[in-house]
Amino acid sequence: MSAPLRRAQQGNTESGNGTPPVQRRPRASAAGNNSNNNSTSASTTSTTTSNSARRTTATASTAASSSSIPSRPKPSSSAQAAPAPPNNGIPFRNTGNQKEYFQIYQNLQNLVKARSDADKPRIFVFTDVEQDYDDLLAIIFLAEMHRMGAIELVGFVANHQPAEKRVNFLRTVLQLLNLGHIPVGQGTPGVEDLSKHTFDFYYGLKNATFAGGPWNRNRAPPASTLIPQVLAANRGKEVTALMLSSLQDIGEFFYQQKKKADFHDGNFAKCVSQGGYEVSVETVPPATTSASRGGRATTANNRPKTVVKIAPTPKVTNNEFHMTQARNYHDCLATYRMPSDGYSKNLAMASRLSGTFMTSLFDIGPIGAHLEWLWMRLEFKFYWDPFNWPFLPHLNVDWYLNTRLGLAPNSPEAAEIRRAGGLPFHAAAPKIKVLAYDLCAAMGATGDDFMRSLGIMAPENQMPPYNRAAHRHRIFGAAPGDLGGIDPSRLSTVMEAFVLGGLLASQRHANQLIPRDSVQHTPVKSKIKLPIFHDKIAMRNHATRQAELAKAAAEADAAGKKQTARRLQQDADSEGAEARKLEEKIKKAEKVTKVTMPNRGEIPYEELYQEAMRGIRG
Repeated sequence: MSAPLRRAQQGNTESGNGTPPVQRRPRASAAGNNSNNNSTSASTTSTTTSNSARRTTATASTAASSSSIPSRPKPSSSAQAAPAPPNNGIPFRNTGNQKEYFQIYQNLQNLVKARSDADKPRIFVFTDVEQDYDDLLAIIFLAEMHRMGAIELVGFVANHQPAEKRVNFLRTVLQLLNLGHIPVGQGTPGVEDLSKHTFDFYYGLKNATFAGGPWNRNRAPPASTLIPQVLAANRGKEVTALMLSSLQDIGEFFYQQKKKADFHDGNFAKCVSQGGYEVSVETVPPATTSASRGGRATTANNRPKTVVKIAPTPKVTNNEFHMTQARNYHDCLATYRMPSDGYSKNLAMASRLSGTFMTSLFDIGPIGAHLEWLWMRLEFKFYWDPFNWPFLPHLNVDWYLNTRLGLAPNSPEAAEIRRAGGLPFHAAAPKIKVLAYDLCAAMGATGDDFMRSLGIMAPENQMPPYNRAAHRHRIFGAAPGDLGGIDPSRLSTVMEAFVLGGLLASQRHANQLIPRDSVQHTPVKSKIKLPIFHDKIAMRNHATRQAELAKAAAEADAAGKKQTARRLQQDADSEGAEARKLEEKIKKAEKVTKVTMPNRGEIPYEELYQEAMRGIRG
């Protein structure tokens, strides 16, 4: 939120502990579709920019807007920005609007006391951190669970091209969260066909400050080396693999395990994944042998067999990145009877967080500063593409309104936006819902007792049959109306409590390492000038509209609707004239004889984002 908006909406905090007030939010719709952000941006890198010089976020239209996002307490770059959590480790007070979060922490402490050390989940995480923002939210949560003694983090793999940059970013984040001792391995490129993927998003891996640090001087070990080392160090303990990214690394590890006499020797005990799979159970008829009288006999060892098959859900990003290894991973789950949980997009859609909550994190230490950079730019891209140049046909305006703003396609508000031909970013921003896909899966990895003690998962006798303890492979969010025994409202409340609490608890230490206002990002600078880009997009749109109207005119004429055909053709001619006018303007500006249209990699997202922000600032 920009400084003028903060001053106009200055709120109160609980005095004495620097804790922002708990923001309650409206519930999000459970319906909708998802695409986990497969798009590209290109170009050259410009000079590094200080975050403190760019303190603007698109969370409201004007300072006086009633729909604007409430302000947060003014941050400080001092190492004394917030005191350490009280002796009980809870970063909230048992009073006022912090009381609900305080009680959530108390429930967690009671669970930790009741658990034996053997029951504590040991978690190894696979992440493509910076591919979007939900990996970072999941890591903040997991770090807080580690601090509170609810889990033990034993290792990370950062994969997905460029994996080395993701490793360095992740190691800095872990340092800021007091987890610098946790080993991090460098994973695979994460995709089956490198030629089909462009990895230089304009929003991710642009944190110049987090890329450095003494902890990043040495190269991380390869994932193929680190995974067996960590499992060997935890022999005799059950380690859960938490997959938040491409399944290439876990798939390749399983491939090596299949060469052993015992697949389970030195392997993970359970797998939890974000994405989804489909479980099918088949009964295989027995083979038969001839009986003495020509009949068929079934021996004791030749009875019908039940065969469980698991297939990766298609069109799910983490599966699609490397489908060969996704199939191998899921085949191994079924073949070797390895317990697994899958968390799908439907659960994330039903438990969306509000943009209000997200912006409440921005002022909390260097990680909050980075979240502001990352989240706002990613959300702007999600906004710009559907209204201007959809990345895929189904990622259109209806997809945006439903997925990002939580508006049902047939809602009056969605219909009004369509009639108006869209809405400006400043009007969309306050309505944004936060899809925390990876955070949902991370919550599940902490164990059923954790989920039940906090009121997230139904009691065993109230779970749907396919998700009860007797079933080895569970799925949460099989359909929009079937979440597998999870209360989405409670899930989102608990996610908020622990993400906010995790940043508050680590704020003092993080600011000592990297003062919040020292965080610098290196924005992408486009090769195309913004006014010319606007003209080219407008020219393309006029030409497209001309072709559509001309086709409609021809169809009307063929149907004998002469008057309608003439009107449509006149409109087509008008669109064509506008396209030609812009074409001549562009030729003159670029001093060329032929206009070359930009490709997707040349979209000047950073300049478009800054333009939108200037509009919000007025």
